[in-house]
Amino acid sequence: MKRLLINASGTKLQAALLDQHKLVELWYERSEDEQIIGNIYLGKVTDVLPGMEAAFVDIGLPKHAYLHVKDAIQGLGTHFQEGPLPTISQLVRQGEEVLVQVKKEGTEYKGPKITTELALPGKAFVYLPQGGYVAISRKIEDGEQRGYYKDLLAKHLTEREGVIVRTAAIQATEAELLDELEQLRTLWKEVQAEGTGKKAPVCLYQDQALIQRILRDLSALDLAEIIVDQRGIWKQIEQTLKLEHVHWQGSLQLYQGVEDLFSTYGVEREISRLLDHLVWLRSGGFLMIDQTEALTVVDVNTGKYTGKSTLEETIYRTNLEAAQEIARQLRLREISGIILIDFIDMQNQQHQTELLQVLERALRQDRTRTEIMGLTRLGLVEMTRKKTIRSMQEEYLQDCSCCKGSGRVLQHHIMVDKLHRQLKEYERGKHCEIISIALHPTLFHHIESQLGWSYWEDHFPMQLFWREDALLPDGTYKILYTGDDEELAKTIR
Repeated sequence: MKRLLINASGTKLQAALLDQHKLVELWYERSEDEQIIGNIYLGKVTDVLPGMEAAFVDIGLPKHAYLHVKDAIQGLGTHFQEGPLPTISQLVRQGEEVLVQVKKEGTEYKGPKITTELALPGKAFVYLPQGGYVAISRKIEDGEQRGYYKDLLAKHLTEREGVIVRTAAIQATEAELLDELEQLRTLWKEVQAEGTGKKAPVCLYQDQALIQRILRDLSALDLAEIIVDQRGIWKQIEQTLKLEHVHWQGSLQLYQGVEDLFSTYGVEREISRLLDHLVWLRSGGFLMIDQTEALTVVDVNTGKYTGKSTLEETIYRTNLEAAQEIARQLRLREISGIILIDFIDMQNQQHQTELLQVLERALRQDRTRTEIMGLTRLGLVEMTRKKTIRSMQEEYLQDCSCCKGSGRVLQHHIMVDKLHRQLKEYERGKHCEIISIALHPTLFHHIESQLGWSYWEDHFPMQLFWREDALLPDGTYKILYTGDDEELAKTIR
């Protein structure tokens, strides 16, 4: 049974999808400035870079958006029907206004990625006002049904229009499908009218808020139950279900418990685990997930799992369980880009094939596009996952002030050596009789246990005063005072 939890008790709206009591999807509402995927802008080209076959477009955000030539052709290159692909200089000019849509969020270092192939999502269709083609969801496998949608849309689309048929179309009648198509056409006309007489940069269309987006995909989620912890949102959902989802057979409940909704259903505990790079498997094996800017590496280990028969069988079972959990972790953590998976080595060729098949089946649950490239020569599984929004790590975590995001700080013996050399500098070049030093407690106790305070008295002529300071960054020290007795007395007075 699939259950949707909507938590509105914090500063940001959050939603979680549980399948058989297990967390499989996680969403959170963001401010208008942060939620830009799907937004349509009238932008102004600021730079055209022939060497990169790309242009930068000002859409009103702090960082200019990036438009690659391949993303510019669909909307701007209609007159290049034959021959070689046009260059970016043939498609856009500096200072020109262009209609674009955000397809990928920016990062700390990069602006968002945009496209001129505009798309307006509905329940059954994604409407492409300038698409010129019909595509059908891979989940609609029946050939006769796929042919029906193609024939229907061929009769009602203009040559320029395009549509992507979503899985939810299966539950809609022909009249409902055509009605939605007309609604999306009307919305496109409103977007065009919004830009009339306005100067770039300006936002012409914003995608729906979190709850509306989830309800739009209701049939795809196959929900049995929706639980909400705020009466106002509960009423809003109730009205939407009555008007737009009359075929839905699930139940809508208002949660009135004392404990936080996410805590009651174990979601808060799961979120904490998703921020750790170690993931335990039920068998006793574990995964190590390490994310970098360029790629993500997942390492599979047998851990405490010893199996019941042969070593090969133990490894095989661990890898199968890991494959399913990896697919879930990628989805929940919003990990994207290049992903390398180091499964435990297996000699059996059939086991290797079955492992890739299990991983592929598990990834089908992911609504974000993924692709398995196969095994590398080193036996690593290489795959990609399309990036659209920031990963959970980027959204939830910030760089540590001590390690600057590296996850490492200098070892105590290195800091002691550094302090030793700094005190030698004072001894050689600066006249001082007294030095006061503050140490983080971990470094203080390291010096106390490894060298002892007498060591410093024997090696330095100055009088050294030591004290602990828990407010210092972990394992560091700070020189508080250098001078003589007279200066110290003046300071104290």
